[in-house]
Amino acid sequence: MIELPRVNDILVGLGLSAYRDHPARDYYMGRGKALHKAIELSFADNLDEGSLHPDIATGFSGFRKLCAEHRVEPWHVELPLASETMGFQTHGIDFVGPFDGVPSIVDWKNVKGSVDDRAVTLQLAAYDLLYGETHEPVEQHLVVMLRPDGTYRIKAVKAREHRTTWLACVLAHRALTSWESL
Repeated sequence: MIELPRVNDILVGLGLSAYRDHPARDYYMGRGKALHKAIELSFADNLDEGSLHPDIATGFSGFRKLCAEHRVEPWHVELPLASETMGFQTHGIDFVGPFDGVPSIVDWKNVKGSVDDRAVTLQLAAYDLLYGETHEPVEQHLVVMLRPDGTYRIKAVKAREHRTTWLACVLAHRALTSWESL
């Protein structure tokens, strides 16, 4: 039995990740993981905000502002899912639940500028497929860009329209990395 690749592994392996060749990739990935953990702890009412590193504190203040201005009600936070049938997994969907009353899958991004539309659309298409395999489908897919100046921007993504493209990416990744097991 082969280990299922993660969504990000597939994106990176196919050259579709925004930070695939960036020299500071490890720093950005680590900063993103730390912000995600802070958000997860915040939803669990278990975060000491004074302990936040300055590199994520401003992004987290954007998250606090978002929560004050929008109804954000989690059903799941950092939800790990895998599908043997589809052949991939995620370590965790950032947020699933009503966002301003609309059932949503939300991905948090700690970014200064914009996001790579192709990468986030495929990422959310993957999450939509995984979530829909075992749960009722959601109505919208959002990327929330938490900025270093303490602001945020919400971007709606048409993930459902790109599920077939995502599955093609899974097959291409498998052909590139696991040819012997096909």
